[in-house]
Amino acid sequence: MLYDESGLKVLSENAPSERKVMVATMPLYDNHGGILQCYALCEVLESLGYVPVVLDRKIHYSFWKKIIVFFLSRLPGQNIKKFRHRHLRAKAQRAFVRDFIPATMPLSGKKDVVNAYKLYRPGSVVVGSDQVWRFSYINQPFWDFYFLSFVDNSKKLSYAASFGLDHWEKPGLIEDIKKHLSSFSGISVRETSGSIICQETFGYTAKVNIDPTMLIDGEMYKDNFRLEPGDELSLVTYILDSNPKKEECVNRVYLEGGFSKKMSLNDPILSRGLSARKWVESIASAKLVVTDSFHGMVFSIIMRKNFVAFVNEGRGADRFSSLCAYLGLEKKLIFSERDFSNSVNAAIDYDDVHDRLGKLRKASIEYLESTLAYS
Repeated sequence: MLYDESGLKVLSENAPSERKVMVATMPLYDNHGGILQCYALCEVLESLGYVPVVLDRKIHYSFWKKIIVFFLSRLPGQNIKKFRHRHLRAKAQRAFVRDFIPATMPLSGKKDVVNAYKLYRPGSVVVGSDQVWRFSYINQPFWDFYFLSFVDNSKKLSYAASFGLDHWEKPGLIEDIKKHLSSFSGISVRETSGSIICQETFGYTAKVNIDPTMLIDGEMYKDNFRLEPGDELSLVTYILDSNPKKEECVNRVYLEGGFSKKMSLNDPILSRGLSARKWVESIASAKLVVTDSFHGMVFSIIMRKNFVAFVNEGRGADRFSSLCAYLGLEKKLIFSERDFSNSVNAAIDYDDVHDRLGKLRKASIEYLESTLAYS
């Protein structure tokens, strides 16, 4: 579904401007959660009668780092700084992006982005979701892409944008961001802390909406991805930042829990060819999911799986706490390895969880509908 220039021209000519929505998000590289949230947002936009196109930006590297990354990612027999394995995982994701996400061809810089924007002529541009407003993640010459600085004649809005932390990391840019946000028709963030940042740091009110992946229910994922049922007695782990204490907890619950097998979605060999679809399928087939990934937790909830989530402070803790507070799942979070057994055994009333989730989903879709609508 990757659109080259001719494909964008066809879309531009065949759809009225007010129904076209361009999506600005993090690079669609090797991050399962980041790719899936983009897919889900496009699915919802299409269900509302819009024609979405995602700006498929490449990861930005300086000239010399680009050369180094190129060789390290393609040189077999090594995995320095994980560039090689990330490259192999990214190759598996490109097929998913091609098949499931309406994206432009890869764009290298600001000029490419501006050209794609002018070619498509969208009525609206939405930025989100994931940590698109975490400065340490977007710290590059074109950081203001994530505040839609390239948009000059379209409605602007954010959907479930995340700062990742409970504060804005770059005080020197506050006035610039205030100026960018002044032209937004709607500001939506993913965490309560993001709403506080918008109000107290930038002076704007922001709605709190759920991550796009949660706008779609588990049955729709199963149908759309044609997921195959697996061994539901398996222990599935997806741990981004492993350490001996986490490994000890996983091994203990595996030995005591009567599981048929243990599967690590971060296994260096398995993860190389693990597409976003297969990643979801693995979680959907688990008896228990142990993760420190936000989207690992999210898909456990979507698929009604027992799970425990190590709160990943370095990658952003508030997104775990904020969501679980909404859904009544605080007992499933692990702030210390001492909490592990209690968290595993804490029961989940998924009827109640999904009743709460349904209300959040309804409010989030209403935000999209009302903000995108033309009067």
